Amino acid sequence: MSFVNPAKNKFGRLTVIVAVICLQLLLVILFEHSLSIKLSAVAKTSIAARLIEEFKEPLPPPPPPPKTQKIKKIEPKPFVPKPEVSLPVEIKPEIQATATIPVEAPVTHIQVSVPVVSHTPPKPDPVVITGKLDASAGCDKPEYPQASLNAQEEGVVALSFLVDANNSVKESRVDKTSGYKRLDNAARDALSLCKFKAGTENGKPVASWVKIKYAWQLN
Repeated sequence: MSFVNPAKNKFGRLTVIVAVICLQLLLVILFEHSLSIKLSAVAKTSIAARLIEEFKEPLPPPPPPPKTQKIKKIEPKPFVPKPEVSLPVEIKPEIQATATIPVEAPVTHIQVSVPVVSHTPPKPDPVVITGKLDASAGCDKPEYPQASLNAQEEGVVALSFLVDANNSVKESRVDKTSGYKRLDNAARDALSLCKFKAGTENGKPVASWVKIKYAWQLN
């Protein structure tokens, strides 16, 4: 025989059923609430993305292409070679000398003899003394030509006389005229008869030219 109250037993079952139903409803409400939260978050994200896309700044235009600069052609200058200048090359004289090369035994000493050029001192310049008119022997004065006296001719004539080693006049000439041929010839003929002293070279008599000037003047 059961002592459990059947009314209480029914009430307990009903309570359990109601509790299960409430729990299911609660789960459904929570699921819907979480779903709505996710949907709202997705909607907000899409709206923000759209707003970001709408407010994006336009891209700047591409930079213009660089300007091309014209390059001037540089024409090469013609190459002009510099003139070659040949400088004189100083050639030094070779100095020859005698050298003795000692060699150890058993090789005998080898002596190489080179001729030494002896430099002779230069000869001194000869002492030359030109000839001259021998005033101590006396000399007749040239006679004035009569035609020159009548024409009143005057002037200075320069003469040269070639005197040999024996003091004799071998040749005569007029170096500078007096302006009148008569006076030139008269002076040359008269002075050729005078006595001369020959020139000397290192004390020895030699032939040389003696120069004389004679002035024709009217008293």
